[in-house]
Amino acid sequence: MKQISIFIVTVVVFLLFLPYLLSAYAELFSKEILFKDADAIVILSGNPRTRVNRAIELFKSRVSDKIYMTQTPKNAHIIQKSMVKKIMQAENINFFVIPSLKGGATSTYDEAKDVALYAKKFDWKKIVIVTDEFHSARAYYAFKKVFNILESKTEIGIATAKNSVFNVNSWWRSDAGISAYILEALKFMVYFFKSSNVEFIEQE
Repeated sequence: MKQISIFIVTVVVFLLFLPYLLSAYAELFSKEILFKDADAIVILSGNPRTRVNRAIELFKSRVSDKIYMTQTPKNAHIIQKSMVKKIMQAENINFFVIPSLKGGATSTYDEAKDVALYAKKFDWKKIVIVTDEFHSARAYYAFKKVFNILESKTEIGIATAKNSVFNVNSWWRSDAGISAYILEALKFMVYFFKSSNVEFIEQE
């Protein structure tokens, strides 16, 4: 009877602390570093609505007066650019595209290389990249890694874009959140050992 009671208490305590443990796990993949007077706000390809809205917030708070987006392959880029243009036009804000060296980035490493070389060409001192919260730590890691390899002196900031479906405190309650945070751990491990494009990891 005593062992059963101990087991029940252990299970109850575990369940009580589980949400805090899951939130702490998700926080590992979130990173935000902001500063003023950046040369550019750079929207990484992926979820255009959340990321563009976050970029607009940064623009309005004077983080930078220029917004750029990275370039993905062919049709994907046309669709994304069209969506970004529609949102930007509603706010009367111009944006620019950072050209891809390979005709369209297929990974965060590709984006980092495109941005690094573009930043070097125009002597950018500081940039703030914008991506989804769950992808922010890996994106920052990839950019730092590539910028160091290319000996870029551009300082990298990062802003997280939130969505209405899940966040660090609720990701386990939706299929989308579970997929995002479980896969993110696996993707981060691959990125830890790679320094260039990983073909089997899709663009975020």
